[in-house]
Amino acid sequence: MTAERDEIVLKDQVLERLRTVIDPDLHRDIVSLKFVKNLHIDYTQGSVSMDLQLTTPACPVKDKFVEEIDHKLKDIGWVSSVNVTLTAQQNRRSSMEGQASSLTNVSFVLLIASCKGGVGKSSIAVNLAYMLSMMGAKVGLCDADVYGPSLGYQVPLREKVKGTPAGNMSPLEHKGVKLMSYGYLRPGDFAALRGPLASGMVKQMLTMTEWGDLDYLIVDMPPGTGDIHMTVAQSIKANAALMVTTPQQLSLVDVEKGVRVFNQLNIPTVGVIENMSYFVCDGCDKKHEIFQRGDTRIITDGYGIKHYFRLPLAPEFSRPVMEGSGKEANDEGLVFPYVLGHSDSDPLWKELRRTADVVARELSASRFGKKTPEVFIGEDNEVVLVTRRPIEASTEGDTNKNSKENTDGETNGHVEKPSSNQKEEGKKGDTKERANGEGREGEGGDDLFGGAGYG
Repeated sequence: MTAERDEIVLKDQVLERLRTVIDPDLHRDIVSLKFVKNLHIDYTQGSVSMDLQLTTPACPVKDKFVEEIDHKLKDIGWVSSVNVTLTAQQNRRSSMEGQASSLTNVSFVLLIASCKGGVGKSSIAVNLAYMLSMMGAKVGLCDADVYGPSLGYQVPLREKVKGTPAGNMSPLEHKGVKLMSYGYLRPGDFAALRGPLASGMVKQMLTMTEWGDLDYLIVDMPPGTGDIHMTVAQSIKANAALMVTTPQQLSLVDVEKGVRVFNQLNIPTVGVIENMSYFVCDGCDKKHEIFQRGDTRIITDGYGIKHYFRLPLAPEFSRPVMEGSGKEANDEGLVFPYVLGHSDSDPLWKELRRTADVVARELSASRFGKKTPEVFIGEDNEVVLVTRRPIEASTEGDTNKNSKENTDGETNGHVEKPSSNQKEEGKKGDTKERANGEGREGEGGDDLFGGAGYG
């Protein structure tokens, strides 16, 4: 009995010290957050071992956690050895009406959008996906731009997409990241499709791909705020968006529109990336802003977006690295994408890593933190309500929850609801039609995904 009491006293002593370790994003201690698992104490050996179950394997402060735990526990007189095993919670998306089974084991869905073409959005999406993978996460990447798919160029693979016994698709994989794109399904082909069919095609790539267990699914959105954006937002329940812009005022204006649309769809924008922000001269190491910069306060102050990243203009960002860099290369001697062939000595790589850190922290905070809606005064004194509550609390009817419905079928934020006809057209590219080889004449051919080795 005395031994049991001693063990309880020792355990309370250890837990008391662990309660002083605070998660910087959730603002609570690791004990109350139930991060501490499998705590074992051996007084005679002076050892303490435990599992630290974090919100994501890509947690950017995990090493700091281990260091702080080791330091604080060794302050206890009898502790001489501390062993911390890092694990991550198996976060799963809530079961909701219309949620595809292929996405139930995906923890977070992040949309990369720009509303303006040519800003480097796809390059950022690819490199962010691989950066998160390098941080220890299981990552998937879906290229949702069927009109101009670029993933097949950025990550050129010889394999073809294959079908599964269940009638779905197996994603391709490169260096641990799962990939899906129209460019892999129909190499070299173009998509001349009207809105509903294009949206249906994107929905099939997202919901009929066997993604398996993923910590993050990155979706590279097409430019604009059209039909595909509405379909993606309403069918897969995205957790957050990351906007990409360039320094020019015109690009910032379009990004503002995108942020407003995502706010209406209850998808928080976790940050804005300003690509090609400046150029660093190799002779003087001076930053040169070669484009006239717009007023970023429109985005940061007007919509309460705390994170604004500036990426330098770097030619190597868009081309592979030759073998000899010390990184693993493909059989042509090239390394792709960019982050796999560079390191933290490169300013662009460091900023991409900082972006990935913020994305991981913000997504975890959105689910596990307790945040309330924030009110900001936007342009022309417009009141902007930004909801930062956990996305998983959403239900099927939350899409336009805060919008008053008008008689013409639009919300007061000009986010169009799909009409019954649009819904019916969007269904015409589903599994049965694809399996039967029946397409809509004049709108994309006989099989949306034919000719790519699929099926």
